[in-house]
Amino acid sequence: MNSLYSGAFSAQFEARKKRCLRQMGALMLLCLAACVFLCTQVRTGNADKLLFCTAALSAVTGWTVMCLIVFSYLPACAQLQHIAGIMKEETVQHEGVMHLRREKIHIPKSVDICKLSLETEDETLIFNVDAALLDQLPQDGARVRVLVARKFITACEVIA
Repeated sequence: MNSLYSGAFSAQFEARKKRCLRQMGALMLLCLAACVFLCTQVRTGNADKLLFCTAALSAVTGWTVMCLIVFSYLPACAQLQHIAGIMKEETVQHEGVMHLRREKIHIPKSVDICKLSLETEDETLIFNVDAALLDQLPQDGARVRVLVARKFITACEVIA
């Protein structure tokens, strides 16, 4: 059975989180160093220009750091929290024909998901799949055996 959640998958987002923190720290230190340098160059005739440069540099750095937080750091933290929660849960096994809906749904302060329906002999079940894991699933319409935790597919294998 092909497990979708693994330590390597978790490590990928842990590395992204650490890389983002390092980038933000380096960017803020560079901005601080540049602002200190600009402040040492102030003379009577250039004070207004250097004030504008210092304020603009600080604003651009602040917005860049905020973008890194919103678009990189927080999603990596949400993904790590999701992976940890899924890996702790007990799984239930189901078999059936898989039909994947490719439209992504964003769960606020969590991960992007896609819906997956599994037609069993008795009923049609609806499950979620982490959108980052779509490429690991078999083709649409395949007969599969899946493990599910908290309505999320955690492992999948094609059966004959």
